[in-house]
Amino acid sequence: MKKIFLITLIGIYFILPSHGQSLTMTSPNGGENWLLDSVHPVTWTATNIPAGVKVKLILFKDGARVGLIADALAAGAPYNWTVGQNENGTAAAGGGYTIRVRSMDNAVGDFSNQSFAISDMKVISRTPPDRLPPPRFKFPRLEVSKIDLTPNVDGFGIIFNYKNVGEAPLPKASEVPLKPSYRVLIDGRETAKGFLFIPAFAAQPGWEQKGYFGGWIVLPTSRAAEENNWHIGTTVTVHINENQVMGMKSHTLSLPLKPIALKYKCDALITGVSLNWQTRVVTVSLRVDGMFPASGNINLTCSDRDEFTISPSYKMSFFQTVVLMGNQHFYTISRKLGIPEHYRSITLYVKAYAPSGGNDSTGQAVDMDYRNNFWKQCKFVYPDSNPVR
Repeated sequence: MKKIFLITLIGIYFILPSHGQSLTMTSPNGGENWLLDSVHPVTWTATNIPAGVKVKLILFKDGARVGLIADALAAGAPYNWTVGQNENGTAAAGGGYTIRVRSMDNAVGDFSNQSFAISDMKVISRTPPDRLPPPRFKFPRLEVSKIDLTPNVDGFGIIFNYKNVGEAPLPKASEVPLKPSYRVLIDGRETAKGFLFIPAFAAQPGWEQKGYFGGWIVLPTSRAAEENNWHIGTTVTVHINENQVMGMKSHTLSLPLKPIALKYKCDALITGVSLNWQTRVVTVSLRVDGMFPASGNINLTCSDRDEFTISPSYKMSFFQTVVLMGNQHFYTISRKLGIPEHYRSITLYVKAYAPSGGNDSTGQAVDMDYRNNFWKQCKFVYPDSNPVR
């Protein structure tokens, strides 16, 4: 009798730990119609499930296993399911689907009470016409896309590109009785104006007209540059379609002129002139920017007379060709002048200019931006006395 009672107690001991534990599917639980690839929460309740227990979700169709949706999930948290996704791919649209929630050790679990459907039909908007957004029309639009210079024997030609950056093609030229206008200016001074070219075909978005002429820049001779305080200019500006043809807005592009010019020609600047009275040595500092002349040198003159009014004294002047070296841009030239001992002051005229056959035309001032910095007039006074000359 005692042996039988002991066996009964052991049997009860193994059954008690799982008593009262349950997983109950709550959604989808029958009748739902979920859109394929939409996201819906799969939910269930967990009763008396110990902390740390993990569960898995399995998709079935008409009672047959389709595939694992997810596993190792927390027992008490919902799972956001991309409808149809499972370990074997994407389930086909249709009805008869159920989901099973089950513990990882398969001890407890539950199915959807009834089947649900997966649909691939899209929801069609039923917004009333008076509430629909206004239609979006597409138009062409012209913008200046580039400004450049083309060098010639007299200086530069100004050229520019313009482009259809809109969302529709330009009408054919025959369909545009009035062409878009253009104006080109340097520091507010007009160099050219007219009307833009429109092609005979419908120019699609991205079409670009290149190298359109915008006027001339004529580099003066050294003498004219000195007398008129000339320089190439600071800003070049192109305006297009100021007459707003075809309802398009106008467009303007302005760029610094000097960097464009220095792609093709050079700019020589005399940055300093000094005189050592003890040794009678004059030192000239020179900087050369931009594209070096084809000859590879710059001419430098120094004289005690303005060469355009009075012939300089031979002993108190010099001429030197500065050989330009690779990418070096700074040069220092020192020469002794025959300044008489009794002189207590002297005025020197120093000038840099492009030689014949160089990248700048013969005799042109090498001054792209700095007014008269290609020449200097410097007066030097002996340090211990008043000038007596």
